[in-house]
Amino acid sequence: MKSSRALLLVVIIGALLFPPAHADSASSGYPIPDYPVMMRISVASNGSLALLAITFSVYGNPPEGMCPIDSPDTYLACRELSFRDYLLFEVDDGVKYINVTSVLLPQNFTAFSPAPIGRKWFLAGIRSEYYPCHFGDCFNASYTVMEYFPSEGRIGEPVAVPNLTAETLFNFPRLLSSRATLSNGSLLFYFPYANETYTVPLDTFSPYLELLNFSDSKGLDVEGFLKLLRAVPLRDGFLVYLPTYGLVPYADAPHMEREYLLIRNESSLYISYLWVGHTGFVTFPSNMTNVPLTEELFPPVFYYHDGELKPILEFSLEHYNWSPYGSVGKLIRTHIALKLPPETRAKAGGKSSMPGVNIPTEGRAYLSVLQSMPHYSPENLTFIDFCVNLRDCLHAELRGDSLTYLKLPFPGLFQYSNGSWFYRSMSRRECLNLCARWWSPRYNGTYIYNPIKRELSSTIPVNSPGSSKERGWYHIYSANKTGVRFLDYNFTFHDVPLEKLSECVPSAEAARMLKGIEVGNGVLLYYPVYTTGVALEGSESAGLWGAYDRYVRVSLNETCILFYYSEDTVKFALKPSTAIVEVPVGEWEMKLSLPYLDLSKSASVSVKYPGNEKREESKICGPGLLVGLPLLPLLTRKRR
Repeated sequence: MKSSRALLLVVIIGALLFPPAHADSASSGYPIPDYPVMMRISVASNGSLALLAITFSVYGNPPEGMCPIDSPDTYLACRELSFRDYLLFEVDDGVKYINVTSVLLPQNFTAFSPAPIGRKWFLAGIRSEYYPCHFGDCFNASYTVMEYFPSEGRIGEPVAVPNLTAETLFNFPRLLSSRATLSNGSLLFYFPYANETYTVPLDTFSPYLELLNFSDSKGLDVEGFLKLLRAVPLRDGFLVYLPTYGLVPYADAPHMEREYLLIRNESSLYISYLWVGHTGFVTFPSNMTNVPLTEELFPPVFYYHDGELKPILEFSLEHYNWSPYGSVGKLIRTHIALKLPPETRAKAGGKSSMPGVNIPTEGRAYLSVLQSMPHYSPENLTFIDFCVNLRDCLHAELRGDSLTYLKLPFPGLFQYSNGSWFYRSMSRRECLNLCARWWSPRYNGTYIYNPIKRELSSTIPVNSPGSSKERGWYHIYSANKTGVRFLDYNFTFHDVPLEKLSECVPSAEAARMLKGIEVGNGVLLYYPVYTTGVALEGSESAGLWGAYDRYVRVSLNETCILFYYSEDTVKFALKPSTAIVEVPVGEWEMKLSLPYLDLSKSASVSVKYPGNEKREESKICGPGLLVGLPLLPLLTRKRR
């Protein structure tokens, strides 16, 4: 066993240190390095023309220290980004390749997407410290929007648009696309804005599914794989594609290197990738003629029309002999290239027009990720701290069934202790680190808070309120179709019929995500992490996270962010509002729905300094309000 592992290590190191030069026959396409690569594929269509935007990321740099490699996904995770390229394709009667790398490279995008607005096309790029983003939201992200002119192959100068508008344009391919559903032996794709439903027999995919070995996979079977496919309508058919497509050469046995297909996993933060091996091997000793070579790889994009499925993008493979450094004998390896039509280099320059997407923002906090935690209180008054979209802090006061948002003069955390409320102040940077990186904050000082006057006063030593650990907690012990059992801080069980929570808890799976805190004579129940975002009207949904590995997606109108349960009834429920924005796309009229918190009911908090002096405070930050966020047990540990 040790000798096999050593031999395997020699083969991997040899492949990394001495990558072969690509053959001329493969150079007619885009050469795929012998390192792990990930493609983010964004597809948008206006009905007559589609644009395919591929962000090509190569992970060729080895880690600084030792990194365990025991599967294709950990192999990718152990590499660091080497470079990115940007590929753009126009699809109408044929496929046209536009080389946009030289134009987009100075922008240093982590990813880019096409967006058709009216009769025009735009490219929206994102720069983010983390990508893909935590819970679907990008921390500290900035966007750039440019108009694209298909008839000229030209990209206009960046145009200044609000960040929310740019983010919506970046997500346009997701809004236009339909995720596959299985029904009666067929795949269904429904496009409500085009009033079209397409049915594809599963047998249509059989020749391509045979290229994958689902016995050598993680988290994927045939059905699960097909459900990851997305589609957009084009002319009398539609394009079918995988939103993420990774290729990782991984040796799971000595001298036998398989090419794996990796797909990002959107439903877990612990498991970043799902993967499946391609059939056959691309490396083996030359005398082992009974081991088959990989002749084809699964295509990333197809076009379906008149019952026929054809690849729009596919790979070419060329086999060659290779001698690893210090080894005896030759191995047979494979060059891989993404086949490309003749290249057209994009031109740059000229003015870009404004995209016609108008989103009202006054008094609203639009949502993608909302982290919340209410505080224990023996009275029917408590405070709820929120972290909005991993970057902005929000604070609210709940009195009975009335919620009021508070405008705080500086960031901080509220805390109840020994019959009094306190407020621990922190810097803007500490608040951002708490929201985005889940770091424990360092405090600048502690104030006594007067809930009646809504006033901070009497700065006291930082640690005077005592422990930050909340009392009065409620955890889910079990849940089924009939009821929910809670375990409280006194280790006492409480049984609640599920039907009494139906306004905010649509299922037992959703109930398992709940946590709670004792407030007055009831319990304030909440979902620790609540995710949502822009969607087509009528397709709004929310993701409920109880922990990193516990997640369920439900309809937006079936659930709440948090709710107060007392005397066998829901007394108060916080739900997001939605803004409807109409956007024309070719001949279609799309209605976008954007969930938000309505901040119109708010009150200011003042500060009383020693000597009864009141000073003017700087403006609050964030979407409307900048306040403290209590340290969630979910968020106190650093990300692994």
